[in-house]
Amino acid sequence: MKHLTASFLAVLTVLSARTALAERVAPLPEPELEIVASLDQRPGNIAVNIDGRVFVTMHPFDNPRCKLMEVFADGTSVPYPNEDISCGSGVVVATESKDTPIASAIAIHASISQSIMVLDMGNKKQPPRLIVINTLYNKVDNVIEIPQKVTTDQSFLQDFAFNWYTGTIFIADMGQADLTGTPKPAILTMLGGNAPQFHRYLDGHPSVMPPEQVMQAGGRSLSVLKDGATIPIRAGLNPITIDPQNGWIYFAPMAAGKIYRMPIDAKPGVETTSETVAKSVEVYADKPASDGMTIDAAGNIYLTSVDSGEIGLIDPVTRQYRTYLKDPRIVWPDGFSFGPDGMLYVTINQLHLAPQLNGGKEEGVKPYLVARFRPVTMGALGR
Repeated sequence: MKHLTASFLAVLTVLSARTALAERVAPLPEPELEIVASLDQRPGNIAVNIDGRVFVTMHPFDNPRCKLMEVFADGTSVPYPNEDISCGSGVVVATESKDTPIASAIAIHASISQSIMVLDMGNKKQPPRLIVINTLYNKVDNVIEIPQKVTTDQSFLQDFAFNWYTGTIFIADMGQADLTGTPKPAILTMLGGNAPQFHRYLDGHPSVMPPEQVMQAGGRSLSVLKDGATIPIRAGLNPITIDPQNGWIYFAPMAAGKIYRMPIDAKPGVETTSETVAKSVEVYADKPASDGMTIDAAGNIYLTSVDSGEIGLIDPVTRQYRTYLKDPRIVWPDGFSFGPDGMLYVTINQLHLAPQLNGGKEEGVKPYLVARFRPVTMGALGR
């Protein structure tokens, strides 16, 4: 019953959004940033479930003790689903064990049922995994190991998109675990079922490679310190999402460049080749340097613009970028999640001021933020 209710609400969200858009005759008021929580450590990404509960991963850059937190309305937070899983030592019980602690996480999404999915990037002792947590009973329901055959020595699995209805997952492998090394980006797919199948596609395709332009954030070029030398960063494949109608997969580099898309119908299967998938990729729009990306029910794309410090929007008619929400508190906005309240939630973590992207210097100023604002129209839960 819970699953049916969640599914019905998810469909209702999309339908009501379309109706609201069609009937709107007056412009919406200017969006305003509302702070949900202030944190002492950098949040990574965010998931808001069907009940409006807010979950955030804690960014690996801060080497957090606890990797996943639930954030409450009063701004407090607790390890989720418990301290052992969120804050454990990282000792591997078994790769697919429900008791093995989260090693490192950025990406997280809610499903239309009572669950969230976390992408555990793993570490030297533990391979990457997808962890499904039941938010009704607050326990790990399933753990799926990502096989070594679809990763490389440069794999950095930092975001994913989930097609609830088919169980297909698209993972963005940025391929830049070492930002000074040779990029090896690709999109990984998991075809759902009792025995999930993983495939690696678009390996080194122009759509996933870093643009020539050096990554810009906060009005300056980003760099990494290695062996005493400052090396400029060129950032490739990062944000990835699916529209609420499950028609298109959208993906883009973190640096300024192009947004690309390919139809869900072209999703990789056992007999599909990389060449076939590559032929389905098309350029959708130009974009600034950005981290997170999502889409509402009307096809508006929202971007967390990290250079200009704002939330940007690309509408489906003009396909032109414009500022949607500007606020001085928006300093490296990161991940998005639509909530059942019609709001769009976002993490703000000043990531470009962390030592890893700032020539070895920490210049972030606490607190880091979880915030929300009203989008043009509603989007699907989990996006």
